Amino acid sequence: MNELIPLTGLPSIEQPGFKIPLKDGSLYTLPDNELEMYKMAYPLLNVDDQMRRLIAWNVSNPSQRKTKRGILKHINGWLSRQKPDQPQAATTTQKEYAASTTIQERVNDLTWADGL
Repeated sequence: MNELIPLTGLPSIEQPGFKIPLKDGSLYTLPDNELEMYKMAYPLLNVDDQMRRLIAWNVSNPSQRKTKRGILKHINGWLSRQKPDQPQAATTTQKEYAASTTIQERVNDLTWADGL
């Protein structure tokens, strides 16, 4: 026969989502619908990555944590100040550039004007 297992004996299943430490020591769990709203509002940002950074900042700065009332303003302000994700460009030192190119190639090189 099948026996019922009481739920009180099972480990608690933590709800997914970002948990941000608050000033009073509690945690604010960002609901999925709010996370999706931020992703739509900031489409060029990796919002999940930024939320992990925001949590790390709050862990590292307990005296500057926000209250439950101010946490959404904190999240929006954090996201609005971030620069859009850009792929990392390979960097070449001046010596490497000079060693790998001729003088004529360097004279004709206009890559410095990219983005102007």
